[in-house]
Amino acid sequence: MNLKGCDVEIKHDDKKSRFKAGSKGRWPILKSKEGSDIDLRKIPEPFSGISEVIFLNNMEEGMVLLENKDKEINLEITWDHKLLRHVLLWNVRHGDDGYPWYGNANVLCIMPRTSIYENPADLIENGDLVYIDPKEIKETWMNFKIEDTNI
Repeated sequence: MNLKGCDVEIKHDDKKSRFKAGSKGRWPILKSKEGSDIDLRKIPEPFSGISEVIFLNNMEEGMVLLENKDKEINLEITWDHKLLRHVLLWNVRHGDDGYPWYGNANVLCIMPRTSIYENPADLIENGDLVYIDPKEIKETWMNFKIEDTNI
């Protein structure tokens, strides 16, 4: 997984995460619970038992590139960086034992966000809540590009 620079933060304590809650760093390296450097560009193997939420804050641009060299395919996701400056990266590799997955999920979710905050009160306090007035229209954009690298 490739992207330009951003701040990296772990907010939640998850026993199946490779990182401690409160961990902070700069893309692409973050210290593991054991103190070793983890390269976040490398997506863990499907059955590695991981379940973690990684916050990618203050991204330099609205773009993530996923490269699968074995299958010779790329997925590039771009979005409106003026509105969505942060990303929540949800990474589950059969490590979420609870409802509804019961250890059967293999998920990489890339969720662009307007804010680093999760609580609505924090969003309001920090001026990050996006309001839509009655009858108001707000527009944004997101693009997905799939590329066969074998051509």
